[in-house]
Amino acid sequence: MSRTMEITTVNDIGRLAGCSITTVSRVLNNTGPVSERSRQAVLKAVRDTDFYISRARKGGRRTPKRANHNVVDIIQHRHSPIEPVSAQGGELRVGPLTPPWGGDSDSGSFGADNSFHRGIVDGAIEELGRWGYRAHIRSNTDLLEPALLAELNAAPSGGLLLVGEPSKDLGQFVRNCRHPLVLVDVMGSNEADVVTTDNLEGMSEAFRHLYDLGHRKIGFVGARERFTGRVDERYVAYKLNMVERGLALREDWIYHGHDHITEVAEGVGEMLERSDRPSALLCQNDCCALGVMRAASRRGISVPSQLSVVGFDDVDSASLVTPPLSTVRVPVREMGRQAVRQLIVYLKGGRVVRGRGCRIRLIPELVLRESTAPCNG
Repeated sequence: MSRTMEITTVNDIGRLAGCSITTVSRVLNNTGPVSERSRQAVLKAVRDTDFYISRARKGGRRTPKRANHNVVDIIQHRHSPIEPVSAQGGELRVGPLTPPWGGDSDSGSFGADNSFHRGIVDGAIEELGRWGYRAHIRSNTDLLEPALLAELNAAPSGGLLLVGEPSKDLGQFVRNCRHPLVLVDVMGSNEADVVTTDNLEGMSEAFRHLYDLGHRKIGFVGARERFTGRVDERYVAYKLNMVERGLALREDWIYHGHDHITEVAEGVGEMLERSDRPSALLCQNDCCALGVMRAASRRGISVPSQLSVVGFDDVDSASLVTPPLSTVRVPVREMGRQAVRQLIVYLKGGRVVRGRGCRIRLIPELVLRESTAPCNG
């Protein structure tokens, strides 16, 4: 016996959630901030209607109920505040820190690192579609939240991808998960597979670029080493390259603090005001680099003629500021796709693997723009 299938559209999701189509799109595609209330309303409407994104048709539709093992949970974890950023006419605008996953849904601005994680999620969704799986995206601030772990473990899930910030609770979260799990650029646990980038090679390539331009007074700007992860690897790569070339590691040319743009701009001020300051700075990520460029501008230090700056990640803002930032591009979409392929290996095998995980590293690419120049002295 046949029956007519009811179609659910994005418009329907918006009506059920009581919000605009724009807000629905932002939640489904992770393309901007929305309030937690709106996010939860949209996600509830998605669950209630069994809505899913069909990339081939650029729309959502409802299909007959399928077993939940065809659904992969993508958990976006963030516990630190978001720094809203927008760039217009080459000028970077930075707002006050806001709670993670909060803020004004109509502000049109977002964290500078949002495009990094959004690219990972987009790549994962594309690859899941190729294998006949759907994505259920969750936003999270506490990996050990009892409700999260209970819901994940109770459902016959098709597996988990964890994307976002490192956490001191990562190891316990991994051990408590009952389903196949792959970490995407989240390091700090050796008990699950990790798909990340080659931080050593990326930072080394950036260092070689500066060295070939004649720079010898090279400093480093990065966040405090809160948890073991890719942040540590980039700093280690900087130190190794300095030592290999017989260059002095000077503590007054190294900044470790928070990696928010505003805080970096304040924190590196003393370094830039020294008469014997670095001629170039390698930065742990683009947020740090954007903070350095803001600090230099305030002090009348020209980038790149007086100070060369290199970032890491290649977030959206990197190409929109003046001068455009030279940086190391991480293949974020491919990381998402590769993580799905790694997860499929376990799903097809029908078992959860724990113990010593493997680490898959994708090769980054140095992108030269206008923030670096030959050393002039």
